[in-house]
Amino acid sequence: MPASRSVAFSCKTLVSVCLFMLILTATGLVQPAHSIHAQTISRVTARHPHVLKTKYYRADHDFGGLPLEYHNGPVMRATSTSYAIFWLPSTLQDGSSTSVSATYTSLISRYFGDIGGSGLYNVATQYSDSGGSIVNSSTPGGVWVDTSAYPASDCQDSSTPGDCMSDTQFQNEVAKAMQANGWNGGLNSLFYVFTSAGEGSCFDSSSSACAFTQYCAYHSYFQTNAGQNVIYANMPYTGTALNGCGVSDSPNNDLDADSTINVLSHEQMEAVTDPLLNAWYDGLGNEIGDKCAWTFGNINLDGNLANAQWRNDFYLVQQEWSNASSNCVISFAQAQPTTTLFTGSSDGNLYALNSVDGSTLWSYKTGDAVNSSPVFDGGNVYFSANDDYVYALKASNGALLWRRQIKGALPSSPIVSGGMIYIGSSAGSIYAFNESNGALRWRYSTVGKAATSTPVIANHMLYVSASNGYVYALNAGNGLTRWRDLARNVAFTQPVIENNIVYVASTNRLLYALRAASGASLWHFTAPHAVSLNAPLVINGVVYVGASDQYLYAVRSGKLIWRFKTGGKVNARPTLNNGVVYIGSDDGYLYALNARSGAQTWRFQAASTVRTAPLIAGQEVFFGADDHNVYALNNADGTVTWQFATGGAVDSSPALATL
Repeated sequence: MPASRSVAFSCKTLVSVCLFMLILTATGLVQPAHSIHAQTISRVTARHPHVLKTKYYRADHDFGGLPLEYHNGPVMRATSTSYAIFWLPSTLQDGSSTSVSATYTSLISRYFGDIGGSGLYNVATQYSDSGGSIVNSSTPGGVWVDTSAYPASDCQDSSTPGDCMSDTQFQNEVAKAMQANGWNGGLNSLFYVFTSAGEGSCFDSSSSACAFTQYCAYHSYFQTNAGQNVIYANMPYTGTALNGCGVSDSPNNDLDADSTINVLSHEQMEAVTDPLLNAWYDGLGNEIGDKCAWTFGNINLDGNLANAQWRNDFYLVQQEWSNASSNCVISFAQAQPTTTLFTGSSDGNLYALNSVDGSTLWSYKTGDAVNSSPVFDGGNVYFSANDDYVYALKASNGALLWRRQIKGALPSSPIVSGGMIYIGSSAGSIYAFNESNGALRWRYSTVGKAATSTPVIANHMLYVSASNGYVYALNAGNGLTRWRDLARNVAFTQPVIENNIVYVASTNRLLYALRAASGASLWHFTAPHAVSLNAPLVINGVVYVGASDQYLYAVRSGKLIWRFKTGGKVNARPTLNNGVVYIGSDDGYLYALNARSGAQTWRFQAASTVRTAPLIAGQEVFFGADDHNVYALNNADGTVTWQFATGGAVDSSPALATL
């Protein structure tokens, strides 16, 4: 490939364009009278803009399995900063009124705030230059609305006769915006010029390469007198010709804006991986977006209107090329460690979600509801379903490693320890399997009574409760009984162990503390008005436990410290992090409480019952609800980062893993 790179569309289709070379003089940039910065931008280096071809020319793309190749130029390794320039005077050159859709500017601005950290932007992280790989980070730098008149039409776009601007005029506008706002160029800055409906463009006055017939947008760059690179994109209004530049659906009820956002994502990803047109492209000149232009993959979000969800917002954007998978992808998880959130749903699926934006990495379909909490260990994820099976999947892609059938539905969650998996069943048994292949090691009978609580292991002992009123302590290696607590004609919840004490709650409103070695009672606490208590959390001797009387209790040594009343039964297990207790309630709220006093810090309302144990990681709290959603909230104030809709109630507490 020569150093002066040719335009990346078929020469047999556009011969004149392939021979075309921008010739710009030192006086080509207008210096606006209201300029407030002294920087002079007047020298432009000739380069060919790189286009997104319209759907008319989509067939010219030849994937051929060709990888993107590195041509020694720089990439945008650090955080990219995007500047939006909306050039919207009152009229076009022919005197007709300009226009954009009602939410056009706001949706595009929102996109710039959502794209950083997304699964789509993560595709770029597998590409690098001599200084290292691209990081998944992008931020909006500013928005400027320019109402000054368009210059006289100096080209002939057949789609917009009389209303057309050349590339020189777009470079002038970028220079004007930079000086008016104090914006600086550089390798990690991107400037996008958005124009009105009905306004076209061509490369120059004699070019046949024009908007809406040959291209939908393009990116390029020029240089200042000081040698600073200015990377920019011409973004014509796609609503002018939706048949050539539009998307099929509109997740944001604005087809013009959604279509432009799709084109925008193409230009941004290409500019990040090939900012100076000398970094990453294949042997045919196709960049990361070209190889996947107008391919969207599964459009299965937001009622089948979107294929991506970032920070709780839906988008329909094209896929991008992944060298790692030799295919077009909407999300990429292997370029750098990615934190994956696993959770089940009553729709029968186990979901693996990108914890940053909630996008789906993969899902696995079982034969019935997945109400148990998944467990991650050794690169695999283990869980049970109500179809009577225990499953082992590869965490990176959801591939089935093994499954084993157990009599009785399995709301119990497995635990993994010492190369073995332990789980109870509703048919009255506790099982131990080999972690590697699912082979049965031993089975212990609970006399036909359900053992649906999640087991716990400490000091080579397995502790589990059953509906026959017993708490069992078994040898974890062979399943032999060490002790069992006296029958109380009640059902016990999941036991918890701290400092050789077993804490377990029951359906007779009692919280028990037992010696782990013998089962001897140390103390018990009686909830004043509850019918039943639920799985407790124990931190430094303080037991936090929810109850059917709508309270969350904090208890130490059998004495009440505080209690907090919600608006419904508290069937969820609490979580504590940095002095804050998080608890869900049947009233549909997730509460954040001060762990010392029980005072409410904030609360978030879902649309239905919250019965999952919240999971805290970094600045986020993750949980599911019966309204079919998985939520990620900012744990400081409870604001939504993203939410993901499953096909059923989410009573499976989430698990997190870095892959």
